[in-house]
Amino acid sequence: QLSPEIAKVPQALKGMGDNVAILSKMMGGNATAAAETLTTAMNQYGVSLDDPMKATEEMRKMMNIMAAAAKEGSAELPQIKAALEQAGMAAKGAGVSFSETNAAIQVLDKAGKKGSEGGVALRNIMAILSKERFLPQDVQDELKGARIKIADLADTSKSFSERLALLKPLLND
Repeated sequence: QLSPEIAKVPQALKGMGDNVAILSKMMGGNATAAAETLTTAMNQYGVSLDDPMKATEEMRKMMNIMAAAAKEGSAELPQIKAALEQAGMAAKGAGVSFSETNAAIQVLDKAGKKGSEGGVALRNIMAILSKERFLPQDVQDELKGARIKIADLADTSKSFSERLALLKPLLND
């Protein structure tokens, strides 16, 4: 699901196989599901396969993030995969790190937005935050009234958490 080029670098192929084996332990020994979860994460986040060893290391980091999120949060690995299928590319495009995306998936899951439903909600949030001038006038007016700069919501130099924190003045509204 990634690239046949990886097979030309046996060390990278072994490393990816090790990552799949480790994650599959958390998935009841289902190596296929583990491989699909990892490749979904890598594909959604556009991990370059030009350097197979670097891609293997990125897979390991993603595996650790998802495993920790599944262990500590309410969304399990299949739900994380389903959410990433919906929101991964949008998150990457919005400058949201993989770890922040996983944290958001956990928060949404706990709030009842599970799996792909949580992913769609997350994708919609990121789309709204990036719209700036395309937001409805009443929304723009409310944000301005709360002294929230719309451009700051779309500023990808800020973390997703920082951008969402800007909306705190509206929490009781």
